[in-house]
Amino acid sequence: MNLILSQVLNIQGTPATIIGDQMVAGAIPAEDLEGLVKEQLAKARGQ
Repeated sequence: MNLILSQVLNIQGTPATIIGDQMVAGAIPAEDLEGLVKEQLAKARGQ
């Protein structure tokens, strides 16, 4: 199941993080991750 999902989402390595409609490949700093989460939450709330 995970292999099929990774192929469908075109994930070619780890770590890979999916936040809302964005996929981030590779490791990212916590501050960047927090910013992406806040952006996606605002988008989901229509802000």
